[in-house]
Amino acid sequence: MLASFAGLVAVPVVAAQATPDGPARYDAHCAVCHQTDGSGITAPPTFPPLDGEAGRMAAAGAGGRRALIDVVLFGIQGDLTVDGVSYAYGQEMPGWRAILSDEQIASLLNYVLEAWSNPIALGEAGSSVTVRQVAAERKRGLSPGAVYARWQKAAP
Repeated sequence: MLASFAGLVAVPVVAAQATPDGPARYDAHCAVCHQTDGSGITAPPTFPPLDGEAGRMAAAGAGGRRALIDVVLFGIQGDLTVDGVSYAYGQEMPGWRAILSDEQIASLLNYVLEAWSNPIALGEAGSSVTVRQVAAERKRGLSPGAVYARWQKAAP
């Protein structure tokens, strides 16, 4: 879509919705650790599953959604418990802010939230992760440790 202002040069208008490349972004950046089916690597507990957990975080409200966005943007470091399994995270999950645009991160997260058994219906008002939400979180410039603290606060 182009916007024109009184005969000035037409400029592209940034779309408010995420691009449809979520599955490709997930496969390229997340699947190697969290697996193509979102099951993670649980034996031994190495990488937590996103199937179910991402939906629970998003359903926890705005804080959970921000925590999901922050993990993808900035990474996370800290011990997590998912479905009663402890993931001692001495290693840091990398953030993708230097590689992925706001649109790509929104699309990736929306794919995760509608995949597998995550209980989010993205058609409902306010349920999708928007490009605007990702852009607002990007400005925070959090460390992986700060993301972990936000995750712990938001976890259901």
